[in-house]
Amino acid sequence: MVMHSKPVLVRANSDGMRRLAPGAVVLLLIVLAACSGSNGSPGLDTGSIAGTVVDASGAPIAGASVSTDPTSATTQSGTTGTFTLSSIPIGAYTVSASKTGFQSAQLTAVGVAAGATNQVTITLAPSPNAPGAIAGTVLGRVGTAQPSSPVAGAMVCPESSTAVLPCTTSQSDGTFVLAGVAPGPVYLTATAAGFLTGETTTAVIVAPDGSATGVSITLSGSPSATATYVGAARCITCHTLFYTALTAAWQHSAHANTVDHTLNQLDLNGWPAAPATCAAANIVNSQVQATEPVSGQQENVLLVRWAANCPGEPQFSMAFDANGNGQVDPGETVIPVQGTQGGIATDGGQCGQGGLLPLTAYNQNAIPALVPIPCSANFLGTGATPAQGYWQQEYLVNIGPGAAKPAWVTWDTTGTPQDMLALPLAWNQRAQYWANAPDYNPTQGGTFAKVCAGCHETGPSLAVDANANVTTYVAGSQNIACERCHGPGSDHVANLNAKSIINPAYITAQAQNEMCGQCHSNAIASTQPAGAFDFPWNNQVSTGGGNFIPGVDQLANFALLPLYGDPTNYWPGGVFPNLDHMTFIDVTASIHNTNPYQKVTCSNCHDPHGVQGGPFQFARSNTQTGDQYVFQTNAAVLRNDVMCLACHATQGDFAAVALVDVANYHLSQGGTAQKNGATYTPSSTDQSASDTVVANAVNAHMQSQAGMPAYFDPTGSINGQPVGRCSSCHMMKTAWTSNFLFSGPDANGKTADVSGDVSSHSFQVATVQAAALGVPGATTWQEIMPNACGSCHVQYRFGL
Repeated sequence: MVMHSKPVLVRANSDGMRRLAPGAVVLLLIVLAACSGSNGSPGLDTGSIAGTVVDASGAPIAGASVSTDPTSATTQSGTTGTFTLSSIPIGAYTVSASKTGFQSAQLTAVGVAAGATNQVTITLAPSPNAPGAIAGTVLGRVGTAQPSSPVAGAMVCPESSTAVLPCTTSQSDGTFVLAGVAPGPVYLTATAAGFLTGETTTAVIVAPDGSATGVSITLSGSPSATATYVGAARCITCHTLFYTALTAAWQHSAHANTVDHTLNQLDLNGWPAAPATCAAANIVNSQVQATEPVSGQQENVLLVRWAANCPGEPQFSMAFDANGNGQVDPGETVIPVQGTQGGIATDGGQCGQGGLLPLTAYNQNAIPALVPIPCSANFLGTGATPAQGYWQQEYLVNIGPGAAKPAWVTWDTTGTPQDMLALPLAWNQRAQYWANAPDYNPTQGGTFAKVCAGCHETGPSLAVDANANVTTYVAGSQNIACERCHGPGSDHVANLNAKSIINPAYITAQAQNEMCGQCHSNAIASTQPAGAFDFPWNNQVSTGGGNFIPGVDQLANFALLPLYGDPTNYWPGGVFPNLDHMTFIDVTASIHNTNPYQKVTCSNCHDPHGVQGGPFQFARSNTQTGDQYVFQTNAAVLRNDVMCLACHATQGDFAAVALVDVANYHLSQGGTAQKNGATYTPSSTDQSASDTVVANAVNAHMQSQAGMPAYFDPTGSINGQPVGRCSSCHMMKTAWTSNFLFSGPDANGKTADVSGDVSSHSFQVATVQAAALGVPGATTWQEIMPNACGSCHVQYRFGL
């Protein structure tokens, strides 16, 4: 028998002795076995390798290719994962197995002895790109007795903008299994007849060749195409019985009270004192000029106040002082105040409790001295809202037909009996001064119906003529009422079925953000009629009568929206807004919306029903322990970092902060919480320990990211100003409403823009370098962006 042998491998050990290498030992033993025939018969020179191909769990893998090196035989594993390589010349081999979706694997030094079979097991790990599967359930908002029911026939698909992906259909019990899903974080969408599209706003993590289970997608109901608006009073009648706290919160919110057709919300600050009798009015010269509606001339505006209930005299009015004598003379235009717009706001940390610094901190040398920001308005009436007043208040006059119609309103208002116009001045509640009202336009193009109704009412009915002038206006529910977000409610009122109304929590993240973005976007103009209104409107869509319905409609079909970074609305660099109401545009472009793990929506951070700074309640779960914490009493969560830490804990610079630390810290700051459905009451020792963990993490983050060796004090209770508040750096107030600009000295004593009053929502830090982009070519200090460092440190301000 001819033997083909290789040189024997010999190794020298540290003791000087020389031994055969392991592979050589195997080969030598195989050769010796092959040479030993029995009973004088010749020896065999081949053997076999048999075995099983399995995955990491031990499950058999069928159809795997199995081969040897040096090449001698190839085969495929059978249905049970087994294989046999026969008639292999004796020797030592590397045995390889491979299959699409798995990483190849090799066994080295597998010996083949004459006439023998060597049994092996080859384990294949999934390929990093091996598709996995997702299993879950689709539920829908149906009926009255149960919150959700299984939805059959729902189409479930992975979200992708670039590839055709596998989809599946839910079964009769709502369950689905979606196979062939690329590994990694995956958002799922679900669509079903009679429901609005829903999705997982938290990504499902799919392991290579793995299976993610327990996924649940709940779909919102939807009004029918013929549904109509019924008004907030109809909604409250029932919902106050089941959701008392939530309903009451909305009734006291800025959303429910911004526009008031009475004088209950009128802020008395800035107005003359009330006269004791009706003998004469008290008058104050505002020292602000505005365009007189008849002559078109610029004239000083007088603030006029009569005693209550004086016959023929409005209690509050603004008069144009044509002859400049400071008195209201016959023939001069007097406009009565018959309603208010603005002047109240939710407490998101803007005022008091660690909000903005007093104005005196920005300009210590102001003459006359500026007063600290008031934390509540001095309202005339005892209206429902306890909300703060610290932005601006505008004033309204009715222009409907009849004897009370102002003489200078010359157009026909027969079809618009509920229409109004803004008065010439607005009260700046922060700085406590009168300024020109941004919405004052005493022409047919400046009416409430044309400029404001689509956002400050719910479900108005509107029509315009060929010149885009409003000819028909039937007011809807005053302010941001239930149906602004939940859709027209007539079907729901008729059948009390959850499937007939929108639950915004279960529509897509984009739809949720568009729900807020329909009004929280600047430079909006309607699409149909094009540019006729300063709010979203499309009279070619029958459902809603032209009103935008979130989840049903796409905002782009109703409004012409500004672009992120447009130099008209953004500072140089295109990251930070310089005008208010750019929130939706910022959020859509931000990392909170574009990251692959979590789609953060407006209502994740804000409470649309109430006056507090955080959401009504929000839940976070510990994926390791399974514990769920529900954060409640959330008025302060935006200003003391709880809102941010609840998501960013255990990650990055905050890896040392556990979710339980955030819950404990929340309670130490006056919040409440539940853990796994029960009231959470950690000890004071645990709260104190967690406070230290949080403070250390934030201090380290400030030091490493910004070189700030500052003590953590987000509410300003120790330092007198907030230090370590996430939003101070990541949501710098770079924009302003109307004429709100907070100035202060720079290091050279020149005037600089210190802060606006509207936060950027790009969540990027407004750095000194970003502000410096606006310095070249600037001729006034207002043309240079404020920055996060300069809000406290004069050396980082750019003044002119």
